[in-house]
This record gives sequence, C-alpha cells and structure tokens, in this order.
Amino acid sequence: MDPRIAVVTGASSGIGAATAQRLAADGARVALLARRKDRLDALAASIGANALPIPVDVTSPSELDAAAAAVRTRFGPADLVVANAGVMLVAPFEEGRREEWERMLTLNVLGVPGVTDSELGDRIEHDEWREMLLAGKAQMSPLAADAVARSANVHIRELVVHPTSLPD
Repeated sequence: MDPRIAVVTGASSGIGAATAQRLAADGARVALLARRKDRLDALAASIGANALPIPVDVTSPSELDAAAAAVRTRFGPADLVVANAGVMLVAPFEEGRREEWERMLTLNVLGVPGVTDSELGDRIEHDEWREMLLAGKAQMSPLAADAVARSANVHIRELVVHPTSLPD
C-alpha cells in the first residue's frame, strides 16, 4: 500500500504538530496547514522531505482550495484529514465579545467542513476515500461555551460519514 497522504490543520503547535510528527514517523506524507508560517517551516524542517508546509487560514475557502491543489500536486490526493485547527477564546459572557465569538465559531465549526470539502470533497462524493479523522479542539473541550461547536462537529461527521442516515 502506498504511504498515506495526510493533511493536518492547526499543525503549527500542540496536538496538530505532534500528530503531524507521528504521522510522518509512521511513514505518511504530511501537509502541514496553519497560519504561522515560521512554525510550519520549522516543523517541516524537523520532519524532512515528507512534509509540506502550507500557510493557510482555514476559514478562507479560496486558501483551502489552493492548499488542496498544492497537496495534490506534491503528494497526490489526501486520504486522511486531521481537522485540528481551532481556538478557545474564553471571556465572561457579560463582556459581549461578539467578534471573538464569531471568529471562534467560524474557525471551530466551519473550518472542519471547509478543509474536508477542499481535500476530500470529490472523493467522498465518489466513495473513493480511505479514511478521515475529524478531531477538532471543539470536540475535546469540556467548557459549556463550546457546546455549539461540538454539536456542529457531530452533525458534520454524520453528514460526511453517514449521509444516507439523515432524513430527507
């Protein structure tokens, strides 16, 4: 079997960087997606030739599409997506930080289907993908403020993985 081609969002630090390193150590070719180019470049240098750093804002469909094209050009089509990009902007509700809430929800909720569509959209439609992992930070947070993002990720997973189980 050919090596896996993995796309990891939020790869510039934390869980994303560790996941990318592990995938590469296990033989995968890994596209590293995040906003911080300097950190992506450092991670890619530590991984070697099987890493492709791509600075991207996962809330931008055009940037995601360009990233997917770069992955296909360098490695071929992705068969594993780790949708890890996310933020948790914590502030008391009464402070009314709407811009931060919108940024958090856009990234944590829409980033998952955005990267999935860009990387795997055609392959899911034709049932030609092997595996996909949706592991957003929203799914791991115990904070009640993140409930919307977690429930949206569950719904997204059902839409992508089990589209026939949903009512018409």
